[in-house]
Amino acid sequence: MLHLFKSKLQFLKLTFFASKVRKAILSKKEDKDILNEKILFCPFNSSILNLFRESVIAAACEKKGADVAFFQYDLSHGAIDFLYDQPKYKFKLYYWFGKLFYIKNKLSVYQLSKYNPYINKDQIKRTIDKTPVDKLGEFKYKNIKIGQYAIASSIRFFLSPFPLWDNKNFVKWVRDFIYTGCVIADGFQNIIDKEKPNKIVTSHAIYISWGVLYDVARMNGINVDVYNGSYRKNTLRFYHNERNAPFPIAEWPSFENRELNNKELNILNNYIESREDQKNDNIQLFSENSDYTTIDDFVKKAKNKNAKIACLYTNISWDAYAHANDCPFESMEEWLIETIEHLKNMPNLYVILKAHPAEVYHKVPDKFRVKNFIPDNLPDHILFVNENANIRPFYIYDIIDFGIIHLSTVCIEMALKNIPVLTSGGNSHYSNKNFTIDPKSKQEYFQHLMDLASGKSTFKPDIEIAKKYMFYRFFREAIPFEALEIQNGKYNIPKEFPEKLSGINLITEGIVNNEKFIFDWTN
Repeated sequence: MLHLFKSKLQFLKLTFFASKVRKAILSKKEDKDILNEKILFCPFNSSILNLFRESVIAAACEKKGADVAFFQYDLSHGAIDFLYDQPKYKFKLYYWFGKLFYIKNKLSVYQLSKYNPYINKDQIKRTIDKTPVDKLGEFKYKNIKIGQYAIASSIRFFLSPFPLWDNKNFVKWVRDFIYTGCVIADGFQNIIDKEKPNKIVTSHAIYISWGVLYDVARMNGINVDVYNGSYRKNTLRFYHNERNAPFPIAEWPSFENRELNNKELNILNNYIESREDQKNDNIQLFSENSDYTTIDDFVKKAKNKNAKIACLYTNISWDAYAHANDCPFESMEEWLIETIEHLKNMPNLYVILKAHPAEVYHKVPDKFRVKNFIPDNLPDHILFVNENANIRPFYIYDIIDFGIIHLSTVCIEMALKNIPVLTSGGNSHYSNKNFTIDPKSKQEYFQHLMDLASGKSTFKPDIEIAKKYMFYRFFREAIPFEALEIQNGKYNIPKEFPEKLSGINLITEGIVNNEKFIFDWTN
């Protein structure tokens, strides 16, 4: 109850601050050069952060002459992302606060309940009930792959490493999410038919809520601008018609062929230095007091045997499941288990197995953490570092000969230090850019592992491409959102509203004029 009170107090603070920011933006005179542009923002009312961001951006769009409105999910069944199954009074509380936000900020709202979302509910329920468990992932409704979204949402809810088909509760949630997705699809189609928006703005479209909105909009020929938080604090990434954009688009193909200038190199180098304590990142995972005694002792043993040293970096299992594509391994867990079995038979390679500290930050259930997939009796040449160890990656970079990853941006940092990195082969945003080794099969993966361990590998990471890619991904694609400071999920309302809103203005130009969402940090 105390947490609920604090969260709603924060909601109220940001509601009134949003009103102040919107007034400041709308008070500045500007010629209204946008006509007949009707933009629908879809924060879903589950997050005050999304509400705040989108209301501020909406004000900047309004200033240019656009007609803006907001979509509110106001139904009470609980299979909806980031609200989930709660007592009805809590849903009413969420929606009441959302309504207060819209009233205070004088925003037009389309409430889903008023657009006949249950028009096909009986038919939908019968179809879902008849669908066998092994076919739920293939469930489609009006050509929307709702089954895939439902599985992703269920995994996110359980924070599990893969679908828990032997868990009746998990299966129930998948079916409930499918029902929610179908209802949203019908209601949102009715909104489009009646209100006729010509641009949708929404958060990352990989779960049942925003994913369905994205597909309905695109099937109607409506452009969708999708955003998400970037790696660095107080920055956002926006994309045109890309549901999550894990891969670099926009200008990357041309950007990789030019040299970074001195200003860009200085910006990048300063940021790389800050990565050690993550003071400039969206999430800060390490405290100041780290004890490296165990690592140092392990390294000393390896050097006494003149052995090579590697570090295997894991990821958060549910996140790895959502973002791995075309990987030779079925899951991160399969990759980890099979890799460890091979490493057991390689006594001349000393390996640090490092669990991801974000398992703690995201409160991953203990039974789904990486440590449960690590054998109890590891040989002496393999050291497991658990998620609570507070061991910073940068300390390890200085002592290893190569790195092994499934999906992790640490590969870019290692490449910048001229450390070869072997990936599991999952097709990630940094793949196939000549600064990681990206196998196409398990056989190729294990051969690369043997070659790296024996010293036969001749691979050298392309440091210049790694620099360009890191600058592109962490700066060119990262647009400052100047209206609010946030780190580790904690909001800090600035005492004075900044005069310069270069980032918010660029986002606005991207939305109303379809300009590229690329920011120049050198100006």
